[in-house]
Amino acid sequence: MQENICSEDHPRHLIPDLCKQFYKQGWVTGTGGGISIKHGEKIYIAPSGVQKERIQPEDLFVQTIDNEDLEGPPPAKKLKKSQCTPLFMNAYLMASMCTPLFMNAYLMASMCTPLFMNAYLMASMCTPLFMNAYLMASMYTPLFMNAYLMASMYTPLFMNAYLMASMCTPLFMNAYLMASMCTPLFMNAYLMASMYTPLFMNAYHMASMYTPLFMNAYHMASMYTPLFMNAYLMASMYTPLS
Repeated sequence: MQENICSEDHPRHLIPDLCKQFYKQGWVTGTGGGISIKHGEKIYIAPSGVQKERIQPEDLFVQTIDNEDLEGPPPAKKLKKSQCTPLFMNAYLMASMCTPLFMNAYLMASMCTPLFMNAYLMASMCTPLFMNAYLMASMYTPLFMNAYLMASMYTPLFMNAYLMASMCTPLFMNAYLMASMCTPLFMNAYLMASMYTPLFMNAYHMASMYTPLFMNAYHMASMYTPLFMNAYLMASMYTPLS
């Protein structure tokens, strides 16, 4: 794959831009790390200990899937690779992906998930999702994330506080919600309704017919898969991440 590092879509520019955007929107706080993009055979990883809105293209670490370091920041900056790196590598090894995003601590993946995103719009295999704010899923659980695009038939999305899923696991999200196998979600202001599962949300609250969801601090539980997340932890019936 021939690289065009001048392109706005190249990971060297995309990662800093995403971090600035998420920070300005108030979706993330704190220092850097927590984001990685796989581009061809190279894996770009944000540095640890740098304010998210201040990460520069030259601050990124580049390595292979075999943990071979290819490029790094200028030595004078004395930067360290994100401590999330083992999680990124585990996720890349678990599935074939183009660009999984894992943002600062809360995340997940689906088994067979096409992702379609541009501006809060997503569609899943069984569940078209329409959301102004962050997302959802169905029994086959595609993950859709708020803003930037990733597509790959097997691509899990990893995002700062907005999601996760497994084959039989409805998505639960820190800030706005989820769906079941027969549940199209329609959201504009934390409101959703599905065929079998009316969802009523205003303050990160959701309930489904079989799965009451109670979320405010990255906690979720599903009928088959209790998900407990606070910092890089999640588990699904078929896809444990470790």
